[in-house]
Amino acid sequence: MRLTEALDLYLRLKEVGKDKVFKRGAEKNIQSAVDVLGDIPLDEYASSDAATYRDYLLKKGLTTNSVKRKFATIRSVINLFIQEHGLDCKNAFS
Repeated sequence: MRLTEALDLYLRLKEVGKDKVFKRGAEKNIQSAVDVLGDIPLDEYASSDAATYRDYLLKKGLTTNSVKRKFATIRSVINLFIQEHGLDCKNAFS
């Protein structure tokens, strides 16, 4: 139940009929979060981790809209995994 496993499920279910940009964007956004926060179990991410990641992105010079887009992808990946597996955990990126 790690973030990279959630990405695998997300791409398997959602990339059908989408272009390469969709897959590349999802992979890039998830890998960025993993690089900063680690690939830990989904239920171990805390709101403070999401804040740390947000601050990291802003310090790199990303605009608020770019940060929001990255968070939207990460949030979607995690939400799908939670829903598909019937987990009872919170999405720290919400």
